[in-house]
This record gives sequence, C-alpha cells and structure tokens, in this order.
Amino acid sequence: MAGLPSLPRVAVLGELDSELPFDSPYIVKPRFGGSSIGIEIVEDRETAEVIVRTSVHMREGAVIEPYIAESSDLSIAIKTWPSVALSAIERPTRGGSSSGLFDYSEKYLSGRGLAGAERELPASLSADTEAEVRRAAEVVAKVLPVRSMHRLDFIERSGEVWVNEINTIPGAMAGYLWVDPHVSYEEIINGMIDEADSWQPKGFSTAGSDGTLLRSSGSIAGKLG
Repeated sequence: MAGLPSLPRVAVLGELDSELPFDSPYIVKPRFGGSSIGIEIVEDRETAEVIVRTSVHMREGAVIEPYIAESSDLSIAIKTWPSVALSAIERPTRGGSSSGLFDYSEKYLSGRGLAGAERELPASLSADTEAEVRRAAEVVAKVLPVRSMHRLDFIERSGEVWVNEINTIPGAMAGYLWVDPHVSYEEIINGMIDEADSWQPKGFSTAGSDGTLLRSSGSIAGKLG
C-alpha cells in the first residue's frame, strides 16, 4: 500500500484449501479481534489448517502471514490535530513469553494495562531505521482517513521494518508514547475535543440511485452523448 513495506498475507474464509505463497513458519491470526488473542505460530501448513478449522477464535475467518523470527515490535503514535505529529518510537519488551509474541498477558496484566507494560521508550534505533518508521507513519497519516490519535505498529528485524497494523481509538489511546515531544493527557483530550468541534460532516447524495438517471438517458448513445 502506497509504497509501504508490509508482509504478504492470505485471508482464509472457511477451509485452508490452497498452498501458501510464502515459506514457513507462519503466524495465524483471527480475522477479527485484537490484543494478540487467538494468535498462533506454526511450523507447517498442516498445523495452520487444523488451527483455522478448530480454533474458536477463527470462526469468522483467519489471516496467515510469514512469521519473522528474532524480530521485535515497534510502535509510534500519530495525532492529526492541529497538524500531523509523531510521538517517540517504542520497542515493547516481550519478556519471558513462551509464545514468541508480545502477548495478552504482557500487554495487559502488568497492573496498568498497556501503558504499564515493559518497554524501551524511546527505542534505541539506527538513524536509518527511525527515519523509515517515521516516513511510513507520515504516509499512513496521509492515505488513511483517520482522525484524532492512533498507534501504528511495525515489525523490525536487523534494521528492516514492515508496517503491521494501525490501532485507532478505542483500541489504543497511545498517550504514554508522547514523551518526546512531551504531550500531556490533558493536551491530548483537549485536542481531540477541538478537532471534533471543527469537523465538518460530509454529506452524500443518493439522487439517481433508484435508476432514474439511467432510464432517462434512453440508450447507450444517450449516456455517451
């Protein structure tokens, strides 16, 4: 999308009945949901097929991607008011999780929710890696119709980064990322209110959707003329 680095993925609706176009290991995710719930790392297609068929989290479908071993997560917050601004970049600490993922317990069971999870903030990154994360975040802010504040997540390995997903409110306030530049929660909330007050709702017309315009044109020649 828009020249952004991202991993290939396959959407599965029902049975996994074809070969996957990338090598194992795989990461299997529920089509809907979040917070790392139901995500599995598997070594082969057969195991992925069983999980897609039997997991309660995959009843509405699944998404399969290549699993990037020895990688880490990076996140950055984006706010759009009064102009686009980017927070510091964090590297969440996966700690002792045996799943190989930044999982639910590490995210939310530390006592203060995601804001209390272990992290390196700001993350220690090479100048090139930080520049690529910020470039991608600026592109996302331009091409996606999002407002207010959101968190953009990346996967990183040896300086190479891939855009993973965007988390909008209420999925992620990401206020804890605003340490450099520093933005207080009060400023964040006030900015969100100001942006909402200034927002001009877009109007859409359904005129002609009942076929009136097509019928009145008479023929193809009339439509083109």
